[in-house]
Amino acid sequence: MGHAKVIAGYVGREPYRIPPNGARDALRPTGNSDDPTCHIGLGLAAIGRPGYINLGRDEDLGEERSVRTLHTRTHELLDAAYAQGVRYFDAARSYGRSEEFLADWLKKRTDVDDVVIGSKWGYTYTAGWTTDAEKHEVKDHSLVAYERQLAESGALLGDRLDLYQIHSVTPESPALTDKELHARLAEAARGGLTIGFSTSGPAQADAIRAALAVEVDGEPCSVRFSRRTTPWRPPRAPRSPRPMTPGSR
Repeated sequence: MGHAKVIAGYVGREPYRIPPNGARDALRPTGNSDDPTCHIGLGLAAIGRPGYINLGRDEDLGEERSVRTLHTRTHELLDAAYAQGVRYFDAARSYGRSEEFLADWLKKRTDVDDVVIGSKWGYTYTAGWTTDAEKHEVKDHSLVAYERQLAESGALLGDRLDLYQIHSVTPESPALTDKELHARLAEAARGGLTIGFSTSGPAQADAIRAALAVEVDGEPCSVRFSRRTTPWRPPRAPRSPRPMTPGSR
């Protein structure tokens, strides 16, 4: 099954591409963010928890999957990606401790101020840092799950969080019809957070069309697409960065 998520922004009809030296002036904003991102991003799903679906993980990571080992490995990959010019980094609540690892890297790398940070809500990691759990994650697109996970993401990433996506939307997702959730997402967008969604499954086009039909306070949401982006932008006031208060952004 395909899985689309926000990894880049586009200028007009032409994609901007990362230059060899990672020059900031070649980057452009994505979604509502005033910060630039680049055409290539690094996702942390495969290194934020010990068990994941990626092929070849055993050869790459070996048997040692402790929190400390994957924390170190994550920082090595982030350092390498940043050195190559990558400026978009993606985590999720269901990617184990990926947000924690990313937040620690941002604190350590005080020289890094030109990246866009994205995360996702809608799945809860339930494997307890094991590889043989019956269930590794549970999907929940309810308002209660959103408020809980926004607070959790905010506690770790604070105002470094630029993009917050609904994780793996399908046409049946209640996130497409829950008016109260839409209002809270619009509130977060007005506070400066770019709201987006990722899609999965065979009916991704239907999910995107349903999102295009969503209105908040009688106004249609503004959605901008590229080949692999679906940022969802409820109406908001201009961005004014500030420390995040859990549940308010």
